[in-house]
Amino acid sequence: MKTFILAALLFALPSPAKCMSSSWEVWPSVETQLPLNPRIVIGGFGTAQREVEKLASYGPALVAANHRVALEVKQINAGEMKISQAVLAPVEALKPGLHYRLAWKKTPPGFAQPANWNAATTRDDLAPSWKSSPIASSGQREELGCGPSENVFVKVDLADDAPTLIRARVSRGSKTVEYLLPWNASEPLNIGHGMCSGAFQLTNDAWSLELSAVDVAGNETAAPSGAIAFKYLEPVK
Repeated sequence: MKTFILAALLFALPSPAKCMSSSWEVWPSVETQLPLNPRIVIGGFGTAQREVEKLASYGPALVAANHRVALEVKQINAGEMKISQAVLAPVEALKPGLHYRLAWKKTPPGFAQPANWNAATTRDDLAPSWKSSPIASSGQREELGCGPSENVFVKVDLADDAPTLIRARVSRGSKTVEYLLPWNASEPLNIGHGMCSGAFQLTNDAWSLELSAVDVAGNETAAPSGAIAFKYLEPVK
């Protein structure tokens, strides 16, 4: 059991009934207790994508009483359908017992997400562990107002009962797309896209999926099974 609490990431996408022009999401969610070596993930949909891709220029930082620490952009993940995310890490350790908030030298256009976290505690250097290999099941295509949603479903069973992220890598030939997705112990992992957005556009071609579990400190463990092969929405047995 980790010594800090993670809240579930809900990278909210537009509903099937309506497509908005842009939105922002921050992980971990507000009021989460941070370790001293956290990772912050900021996602953008629609027109916010281009701001995510130049997020470093806005001077992100974590700020507490008598302590301001700059956030460095460690990775940018561009989804295949209108979403992107940036992974940020502080350039120095947080201080125990302080409450931190996300701050900017210049606020990105349209960004108004609350981002305040509970007091930092200790470092977290313990990687997540898997109870079993992920299990893929048949996917689903659903016709919606502005286009179809297409997803395959993968059961992910981790030993830690705290929510975390799953790094998904989809490879088609020489192309690989990577995205961090929310994990919920009670629901399968969705790989694909909704009507308006999503990390992966599935095709009739053969493709493969690699998964890793990632916690709020960036500790990571690959799934024990290795890559899972698919043909469109069906896992290859």
